[in-house]
Amino acid sequence: MEGRISLKDEHLKQLAFDSYGIASAFIHGKHYYVKPDGTMLPVVTFDNWADDYSEGLTRSVVDGKIAYYDRTFNQIIAPTYDWGGPFKNGRALVCKGCKVQPPDHDGHQSVTGGLWGYIDKKGVEIIPVKFTPGEAAQM
Repeated sequence: MEGRISLKDEHLKQLAFDSYGIASAFIHGKHYYVKPDGTMLPVVTFDNWADDYSEGLTRSVVDGKIAYYDRTFNQIIAPTYDWGGPFKNGRALVCKGCKVQPPDHDGHQSVTGGLWGYIDKKGVEIIPVKFTPGEAAQM
């Protein structure tokens, strides 16, 4: 398909797949998780590396919004929020109307503005998205 990235078999054979059958790859400036069959999932860059799976989910940007995927690359939480953090203790910090800032000199990005709250692993808002970043971070 036009515009889709794929890896040749010779490159797939060189990847180090984990116990879940997933390897990470950095291609054309983006991080991906890859399966042995070549299926690829673009993932968020976190701390200059592919976003780790946290509580079984990883993040990907879909149409400018954050979506969450499991280790079989099934979308578990649809892209609803402008940004979302990794899951910790069964919840993830998310925002609407926030803006991702350009990377600093170390390649790290920050997120500013907007309204913030928390979702559970089904995507249900367990703390409504109506707080400032500072208020939400204290919850």
